[in-house]
Amino acid sequence: MSDQRPATRALLESSNLGHLTFNQNRADQFGRFPAMDRWEERGDRWEERGPPGSGPNVSAIRVELRQLYLATVQPAQLAADAVPTDQDARRNDQRAQTTPGIQLASADPARDGRLQQARTPAYGELATLLGRDPQAAIDELDQLTAANPNDGRLWQLLGAAQLSVEDYGQAVGALRLAIEHGRDKPVVRQALGDALLGVNKPGAALDQLRQGPDTGRNRLGQATALIRLERLDEALPLLDEAEKLAPELEARISAVRAGALKLADRQEEAEEEIARGRSLARDRELLDSYDRIARPYPSRGTGSWGYSASLNAGYNDNVALRSDSAPGSAPNRADYQFKPALSGWGVLFGNQATRVVAYGNVDGRLHADREEFNEVFTDLGLRVEHDLDESWQISAGIGAEYGNIDGDSYVFTTRGEVGLHWQQTDWSETSISYTLSHRDFMFETSAEEDRDGLLHRGVLSQTLWFDELAEGARLSPYVSLSREQTEGASAENHGWGVGLDGRIRPSDKLTLFAGGGYRTYNYDNPSVRTNFDFEREDKTWHASAGVRYRATDWATVGLRYSYLDKDSNIPASFSYEQNTILATLTIRGP
Repeated sequence: MSDQRPATRALLESSNLGHLTFNQNRADQFGRFPAMDRWEERGDRWEERGPPGSGPNVSAIRVELRQLYLATVQPAQLAADAVPTDQDARRNDQRAQTTPGIQLASADPARDGRLQQARTPAYGELATLLGRDPQAAIDELDQLTAANPNDGRLWQLLGAAQLSVEDYGQAVGALRLAIEHGRDKPVVRQALGDALLGVNKPGAALDQLRQGPDTGRNRLGQATALIRLERLDEALPLLDEAEKLAPELEARISAVRAGALKLADRQEEAEEEIARGRSLARDRELLDSYDRIARPYPSRGTGSWGYSASLNAGYNDNVALRSDSAPGSAPNRADYQFKPALSGWGVLFGNQATRVVAYGNVDGRLHADREEFNEVFTDLGLRVEHDLDESWQISAGIGAEYGNIDGDSYVFTTRGEVGLHWQQTDWSETSISYTLSHRDFMFETSAEEDRDGLLHRGVLSQTLWFDELAEGARLSPYVSLSREQTEGASAENHGWGVGLDGRIRPSDKLTLFAGGGYRTYNYDNPSVRTNFDFEREDKTWHASAGVRYRATDWATVGLRYSYLDKDSNIPASFSYEQNTILATLTIRGP
C-alpha cells in the first residue's frame, strides 16, 4: 500500500465507495442499504415515508384530512353511553351481592358492602369528572380498572378520557378491553375506529368503523380511512352520503373531499371544491385547513416533482489510529467538515398502481483542514414501482454515479436493482432488495485494475410500528450480504452485516432516532495485502443517535452523533475509531 497517495487510500476507504442504491444511508459508513422503496435517511430530506413521487406534501395532505376527521371525535358522547340507567345500576348491585369475588360499580356504591378498599364511584360522577378534567379522570380510572378489570363500562370511560387528551394509542387498548367485557356496541366500535385512525392504522380502523352507527360522522371516518389506504374511488361516494346524513359537517366534509380530489390528481375539481368549501367555513381553524389543502402539493401523477437541499456541518475526530495496531504511529487527526447536498425527483409516469420516477443527487464532504479527503458524488437514476395489490409492491431501477476525491481520483459506478415489498399488517412490513453494480476506478496506482469489478448486494429488512406504545415508534432490523468480484486480481471479496434502526415521534414536528450495527468483510485481494501473507479482514461496529425538528413547512433542523469502531488485521492502515457530531439544516421544495 506504500504506493498509494492519501487521496487514493481515501477513495478506497471512503464511505461513499461503490454506492449501490440512491437511498443509501451515508451516515452509517459501512454500507447499510435500507428498503429500496424509501427515502428515509438521505440527509433527512423527506420527513414522511414513501418513494419519490409520492412526495412529502402528499403525506401532509393525508395527515391534514385525518386531523379534520379526528376533530369531530366525541368523547363526551362515548362517556355518556357508559353511564347506566337506574335499572342497569340495580342489576349491578344485585350481581355484586350474589357473585363471589366480583367488584362492580353502582349508582350508590355505599350500598355495596363488597367494595371496601377499592370503592368505585358512580359512573355518572366519572363522566362528569371526565368532562371537567380528563387527566384527573384518567388517573382515577387507571386505579378503578386495576381493581375491577372485568368492568367494561370503566374501560369505556377510560377510553373516552384518553380520546379527550388525544392519547390514541392508550385509547385503543382501553376500548378493546371494553368490547371484550360486554361493551360491544356501535358507539364503542366507532370510538375504537377513531383511535386506530389516530395511530395511523387505517385498515384496522375501517374494520371497526364499518361496525359503527349509521351516521354521517361514521361515513366521514370510513372515507378518511379509505383515503389513507389510497382507495379514493370508494371514499368519494361515502363523503356524499356523509354530507346528506350530517349537513352540520358540510364544510368539513367538503375539505376532506377537496383533499381526496387533489390526491386523485383531479386538480380542477379540487379547486372548485375548495372554493365551495371556503364559502361554507365559518371558523378560522377550518379556513386554515383549506389554505393548507390549497397549496400546490405534488401528487403521484405524471409531472409531479420535488427537490431538497441540505447542509450538514460539524466536527469529526476522524482517524484515531488504535494503539493496539501501531503504537505511536500517528497522532489523532481532528477536523471540521461540511456536507452540502441537493436532491431532486420527477414522476415521468404515475397512476394509482404504477410510477416511473427519475431522480438525481449531488452531495459532497468538504474538510476544513484536509483538502485531500474532499469528496463530491453525482448520482442519476430511473426507477419503476408497481403495486400488485394493497400488500405487495415490486420495483426495479437503473442508475449511475460518478465520484471524485480532490480532483485526481475517481470512481464511476453503474447499477441495476430489483426489490420486493410486502406489508403484512398495519404494523409490520418486509422488504428485500438485490443490487448489482459495476465499478470502474480511475487513479494512477497499481490498485486501479485490482479494484474494478462487480459488486453484489442483498438486503432483507423488517419494519415494525409500535404506535400504541408511542406516536411514530418504529424499529427496523436488517441483514445485508455482499460479494465483490474484482477483475484484475480475480478475487472474490465478501461480507455480511446486521443492524437495528429505531425512531419515535413525540410530536408532529419532533423526531428522535437511533441505530447501530455490525459488519464484517473479508478481502481476498492482493492489492490490499501487499507485504502481508494473510487475507485482510475488517470488523466494524457503529452506532448513531440524533434529533430532527421541523421548524417550518419548508425547513428542518437536526443534530446527529455517530460513532464508528473499525478493527482490521492489517496494522495501522485500516484500524481506527471515529466520532462525528453534525448539525443539519434541510430545505424542502414543493
